[in-house]
Amino acid sequence: MTDSIPVRNSKIKRRKEQKTVFLLECQGKVAIRKRKKTGLLAGLYEFPNVDGILNENEIDIVLKDWKLVGKKVSKAGGHRHIFSHVEWDMVGFKVLVEKINEEFVWVDKGKMLEIYAIPIAFVPFREKL
Repeated sequence: MTDSIPVRNSKIKRRKEQKTVFLLECQGKVAIRKRKKTGLLAGLYEFPNVDGILNENEIDIVLKDWKLVGKKVSKAGGHRHIFSHVEWDMVGFKVLVEKINEEFVWVDKGKMLEIYAIPIAFVPFREKL
């Protein structure tokens, strides 16, 4: 006997996040870093990024925090990536830096994909290199 009709659960609203992605280049190498061992895309490599959409002054501050000096900064487009529970709106900047720092892993552009697992969310930015 059925006393009630099944009710579909309401969809959970997707959380929206904004990110600024940095395509850091120096001496033919590109900077990547490993994500935390837990959470979204755990343990994969990514292009360095920060929360929020930054302006030029804020970009300079982030570069200084990373002990980098940008010689040339140019826009590298935008991309929206949708996960089941979160949506990333990303803006990229290609930055030619003076020297390599120790904070990131610096890899040859051509060998990046052969060695490191980079999430599909960052593919549109990889194509800008």
